[in-house]
Amino acid sequence: MLVPTRFSEARSRFSRLFDEAVEELRPVLVRRGARQEAVLASRENLDALLQSFTLRPQVLHEDDGSVTITVDELDWAVNAASAEEATSALVSDLRRYAEGYLERASLFLRAPNRRSHFPYVLKIVLARDEEEVRHGLLGL
Repeated sequence: MLVPTRFSEARSRFSRLFDEAVEELRPVLVRRGARQEAVLASRENLDALLQSFTLRPQVLHEDDGSVTITVDELDWAVNAASAEEATSALVSDLRRYAEGYLERASLFLRAPNRRSHFPYVLKIVLARDEEEVRHGLLGL
């Protein structure tokens, strides 16, 4: 069980708590008041936690020669003249969607049809660049 650290104490010991989370890979629970809690965790722990959330794009070659790529986990689809154009559009769209999702997280996390997107959104925003989204998350 994580023992919560009071917010005021966390402020004064932030460097030590950060080291616990990052160097010792031990998440830190911070509590402010009676109800507000946040967790400080390393990127390595977050990556491990999100590892099982995999996007599975489907590539469809249309009768008109265009290419559609769908990502069912995010209810997303793009269509373009070529696979390369569709992939580029998809990566760009998903990055923009993820950024917008986090800007309005309180709305999306309360929406039944969007709440399940959260782990995928985190994976997208944690990607270091577009290539990591393209190859690491989408496998395209």
